[in-house]
Amino acid sequence: MVEIPSSDSLLRRNELLSQEIRRRVDQLAALNTVAATVSQSLDLQATLQTALQAVLKVIPVDSAGISLVDEAAGELVLRAQHGWHRDFVTQPMRVPLGRGMSGFVVANDEVMVTGDLTGDPRLAVPEFADEGVQAMALVPMHARGRVVGILSVMSHKPYEFADDEIRVLRAIADQVGIALDNARLYESTKEQSSQLEAILNSSGDAIIATDNHGHISLINATAEQLFDLRRAEIIGLPLRQAPLHPKLRAGLRRAMSAEKGGDMVFEVPLEDGRFLSAIVSPVYAHQEPESDRQTEGWVMVVQDVTHLRKAEQARVNFIRDAAHDLRNPLGVTLNALSLLSEEWGDSGSAAEIIEIGLQGLNRMQGLIDSLLNLEHIE
Repeated sequence: MVEIPSSDSLLRRNELLSQEIRRRVDQLAALNTVAATVSQSLDLQATLQTALQAVLKVIPVDSAGISLVDEAAGELVLRAQHGWHRDFVTQPMRVPLGRGMSGFVVANDEVMVTGDLTGDPRLAVPEFADEGVQAMALVPMHARGRVVGILSVMSHKPYEFADDEIRVLRAIADQVGIALDNARLYESTKEQSSQLEAILNSSGDAIIATDNHGHISLINATAEQLFDLRRAEIIGLPLRQAPLHPKLRAGLRRAMSAEKGGDMVFEVPLEDGRFLSAIVSPVYAHQEPESDRQTEGWVMVVQDVTHLRKAEQARVNFIRDAAHDLRNPLGVTLNALSLLSEEWGDSGSAAEIIEIGLQGLNRMQGLIDSLLNLEHIE
């Protein structure tokens, strides 16, 4: 005979089923909340706090915390906490890697679940015992295949973590690990970009870069000043539309259209008397064999060499003037010695002295001629 469940039993079973469904729905909602925060924000602290709140919403425990691995210091550092009695974040709790329960979790990449921590010798930070934890789960966080931190949840009364709760904690921990990695990459990229921008803007050379389609992608402060440009107005413009001097634009386009990669150097005399020297170099994104490399863009570095040209011209003028000024007294001296040679050419000692003087003056004349010829060649 088949026993038919009573109405009270059915109601109880339905209530338990409804509770289980609500619990699973809450867990999925928590995962979605963390995932949404990870995808929409690169603010690490906001992501950590959102993750902690999501955990405490779906698992009936009292507090949670997130510690991150500081590889340079060799420590695990508490970066966010929620529901703790004491503040361990302002002056961060630091645990040397390899010590305590957290050290075990990081070293072995395993979840650790423990009960009452009172007097537990595994506590690396004795002050943590004041939290009165009766149950705790420590879950490793991953990013790119390595442990980057620990998500810990704690209860102030005895509690047994269910398998599905551990799975939720694992999922949230790994999402936070991904968020951490993304935030660190973003901060690193941002810092490198700021450093590069500072270097470019402090350069005395004008720098202009284009992408592989010939659109201007970068211009530094010196280029803005030299060419009277505004960065906001020129970035993204095709090179042919950029308000650069036509000779500069033509030189850059020649370099971009060259069949063989390599640097191209050229000078541009301007109508106002200034001289510009430009070098155009291709940019390669990957270190591939030269025959396979694809140009990702070009960089043009421009120097105002007017002062060098003026200095060079001053040097040339000085040499020419000096040679001209030396030639006159040199010619007079040569003529005088020639006359003396005619008068005293028969006297042995006098003729020898005059000949030595003539040889020295002729050598000086040759040096002056060579100097002027060298200037013509240059």
